Amino acid sequence: MAVIVELCDVVEERRCASPEAILCELRSSDILHSILNVLVRSECSLIDAHNR
Repeated sequence: MAVIVELCDVVEERRCASPEAILCELRSSDILHSILNVLVRSECSLIDAHNR
């Protein structure tokens, strides 16, 4: 969950920036990568649970 908090912090700091600028910053950081990892992991867990 720390990833989500970090993401919110970045958006909060850049509130006046354009969405493109925020996305660019997120893309260059590990935050987006971490979020994708978390999403993929939880998705896989759901699929595993469903298949059992």
